[in-house]
Amino acid sequence: MRYAVVGGQRVGAYVGGRATCPYCNGEVIAKCGTHRVAHWSHRGMRDCDTWAENETDWHQAWKNRFPIEWQEIGYTAQSGERHRADVKTQSGLVLEFQYSALSEAERISREQFYTRLVWIVHADRRLRDRKNFFASLSGPLHVASRLPTFTIHRDDSALLRDWGRSRAPVYFDFGETKLGRVLKFV
Repeated sequence: MRYAVVGGQRVGAYVGGRATCPYCNGEVIAKCGTHRVAHWSHRGMRDCDTWAENETDWHQAWKNRFPIEWQEIGYTAQSGERHRADVKTQSGLVLEFQYSALSEAERISREQFYTRLVWIVHADRRLRDRKNFFASLSGPLHVASRLPTFTIHRDDSALLRDWGRSRAPVYFDFGETKLGRVLKFV
């Protein structure tokens, strides 16, 4: 968790810090080592959000593209189930940034929980993800627009097998890819 409450204010983790979890009011302590991104950790227990994962620099860089007030927003379903959205916009759209592998059951569970959800998926995690993804595209076809349209062969790419059945929009982040390189499938 990136933000906790100290003196009534949301603050980032700092060396020696102790704070309160804004979601369960439990005590959290700052973890500010050199191997992981600085974060707050629940003292003596697992995170109060069962979906919480260790965050990478990639994950935090995506969150940092949005106002702090939109980051790590608690969300409670009518059933009482609670989770923290990576980003929740003023209009209620939830953005989830996914770096690590996610089972289909877990993906479905999150999509049912957040009724307005968009996934941003790190698409360069596995060695062949980029190559196989672009190899699975047929085209480009130019159909009544300036943007190329592609046919995708889902079985040729692990990314598409993992995410192709999502009911929420999925955007793949291939990092610093130049559009010209993408269209040439390099």
